[in-house]
Amino acid sequence: MDSTGTVECVAVASPRLVLGPELLEGNLPIAPHTVPGMYLVLGYSSTGGALLRWYRDNFAGAEQQEAQRTGRDVYDLILEQAVDGPSPVLILPHFFGSGTPWMDPDSKGAILGLDMSTSKGQLIKGILDSVTYETKLSVDVMEAAGISVRELRAIGGGAKSPRWLQTKADIFGKPVVAMDVSEAACLGVAILAGVATEVFSSIEEGVARMVRVKHTYEPDMAVHERHMEKAERFARIYPALAELNHQL
Repeated sequence: MDSTGTVECVAVASPRLVLGPELLEGNLPIAPHTVPGMYLVLGYSSTGGALLRWYRDNFAGAEQQEAQRTGRDVYDLILEQAVDGPSPVLILPHFFGSGTPWMDPDSKGAILGLDMSTSKGQLIKGILDSVTYETKLSVDVMEAAGISVRELRAIGGGAKSPRWLQTKADIFGKPVVAMDVSEAACLGVAILAGVATEVFSSIEEGVARMVRVKHTYEPDMAVHERHMEKAERFARIYPALAELNHQL
């Protein structure tokens, strides 16, 4: 599950308990799942959709006026400007400190790769790319620990954006699935209530009857390879800036 709200969170349901140095060193917790016999591994970035909101509040005055005039969603107007492919701009999205795998509350945000030709579209795409690169670091830790991730199911406000979901698919190199009900937490509670009141005989029956896929975004593997070059550089930003950011 990939949840894009104020924060970006990825949670993987695992049929086995994985205890190893990779999860420990990557600060990823594993806990019993609601479903008996399963486990949940959790990673998160402190700044997900909040970074796009920061951009909206500080740099998207014209888009906010157009949204008020036309009734369109301001985020749709912003994301329409995002350039195609990997952005030349990389952003360390630690505007609230970092989540996993770094777990450094004193880290700061940074924008790299700016020059006089940098456009708004490149900066916007840099936000989408970099938040996803940060999330991929946690997924990489999970996979190094032996937890297989076949696809990501998108929920939250960010799941309403086809542009962002395709970007995620291209970066992860895995299908990203938009669900019919994007508010998965509420749907999960409804399923559990259905089990408790015997509307469903089991959680599995509730899931089978209530959970529906809306659309699947398949990765463009050629674009994925280009993103992996950028992701490798992104992974070096925090170690390079950590000491300086602590001083700031």
